[in-house]
Amino acid sequence: MKPETLRLITLALDGDCTVSAADRARILSDCAGTAIPKKDMISGRQAMEILCVSRPTLLRYVKSGLLTQVRISCRKIRYDRHEVLHLAEHGANSA
Repeated sequence: MKPETLRLITLALDGDCTVSAADRARILSDCAGTAIPKKDMISGRQAMEILCVSRPTLLRYVKSGLLTQVRISCRKIRYDRHEVLHLAEHGANSA
């Protein structure tokens, strides 16, 4: 996550009196740890090849929460390689 985005989230949390200090710390920690290294990102086509599924099935996995999409731009979507490999190894039932 970009530093500017983290700064804006911090400002929003500081201005919200309903958020406890513990919740604020947890939220900021979660946000800071969400970045996936670029080398661990794969395209939809690569994810489909690893999982041996079609695009509609890949999108169904995303909709059901089995995979997470990372939107790079309006037309570019990437997937976490480790998440895809885990799904390929363990199947949709174990996730």
